[in-house]
Amino acid sequence: MSNSSYDFIMDIISKNNIKLSRSEQSILTRLKSLESDISNLSINEFAKTFYVSTATATRFSQKLGFNGYLEFRYALKSLTDNRAYKSLSIYEDMISSIGQVDPKLGDFIKNLDQFHKIAIIGIGTSGLAANEFVYKLNEMNIINSDYAKEPYAIELLTNSLNKEDLLIALSLSGENTNLLEGVDNALEKGAKILSLTRSPKSTLAQKSDFVFLTPSYSTYEFNISKMAPLIVSIDIICEIYQATRP
Repeated sequence: MSNSSYDFIMDIISKNNIKLSRSEQSILTRLKSLESDISNLSINEFAKTFYVSTATATRFSQKLGFNGYLEFRYALKSLTDNRAYKSLSIYEDMISSIGQVDPKLGDFIKNLDQFHKIAIIGIGTSGLAANEFVYKLNEMNIINSDYAKEPYAIELLTNSLNKEDLLIALSLSGENTNLLEGVDNALEKGAKILSLTRSPKSTLAQKSDFVFLTPSYSTYEFNISKMAPLIVSIDIICEIYQATRP
């Protein structure tokens, strides 16, 4: 059975899609079957326990996002999770990772009502979030919005846009083929593109005028709903818009 240190490290790796070297992977393999507490090990003791060099131990710590081994060890010593369900921990970590929105993106959001029409598209779970987004916009008296979540409907909606319109595309991966075809349609019509995605290097992000990065979350021990990061992002966008209104 895995220990808390192993679970903690795997959370970080899965959340940030970290690629490990062979020697770093060997640390995880041994740690998974290790029942003793490693949070009190010095870097030399850690290296000896896992049959790696101290340099590898340092690189491993830094790859996980820590300044060095000492910070990594402190994080391990601080492991205390009294929450009843893992999903609650994932939600709290996801929300706490959210930072300030880029000022240029914020200014763009504040002027959503300047567009003649706002079309919102998403496939699957993202399509459900698109529906919720339209509902939220209507609550704020932005009633010129519509959504589509099926490929044929996305094609029809995006082909109806022009240069006075905005397309908001929702996709965590940013690589859904049907959604990207809709984005291409909107681009050909001259519409602006705002995307909500977790990947700044995705095809969707590269095609967009503005990108709202959704918060990342761990998928190691439990998969929360994929709507969660989208809904949080939608609420933040709506809050930014409403903050400038009487």
